[in-house]
Amino acid sequence: MPAERQRRHEPGRRGRIVATAMEVIVQDGLAGLSHRKVASAADVPLGSITYQFASLDDLAMAAFERYVGECSDHFEQALASISSPRELPAVLAAEVGAYLASGKQLTLAYELYLGSVRNPRLRTLMNRWLRNSRGSLARHLDEATARVVDALIEGLLLHTLLEDEPMDRLELEAAFCRLLPAA
Repeated sequence: MPAERQRRHEPGRRGRIVATAMEVIVQDGLAGLSHRKVASAADVPLGSITYQFASLDDLAMAAFERYVGECSDHFEQALASISSPRELPAVLAAEVGAYLASGKQLTLAYELYLGSVRNPRLRTLMNRWLRNSRGSLARHLDEATARVVDALIEGLLLHTLLEDEPMDRLELEAAFCRLLPAA
């Protein structure tokens, strides 16, 4: 009689699967995400992926929800550290500059933008991210200006993916100073 296979209990498995899905999206794009790739990269049985996530769309949503949460929290913390409006351009330049140089973060942002075009669930998530960013900015700016600054940041993300020479921190700070002359 064959030995019965023992089920492995791994409390952090779902989180590891989500983190691995993020890595697969960075490596192969959202279109390259598959249950098999994630199972292989996470070193878990394929059935574990399908047990945790009813569909590939659910797995992608979980990956992007984690990403948006991490980005939103980080941005909120950075802006919460500002004690004077004069600090805002420098803090924004430092945060945006670090993000633009991040590689993986930037690739995930692009994949989320692209996925949001056709996937209503991802579009809802993308809109939540935009509201979070504008909310963080609105603690220091009026709502209309927060929206314009957020649009600049989002545009910088896309331009950085395409440009041979993205803006450096000093150029970013000068751009934010032009946009926020009262700062």
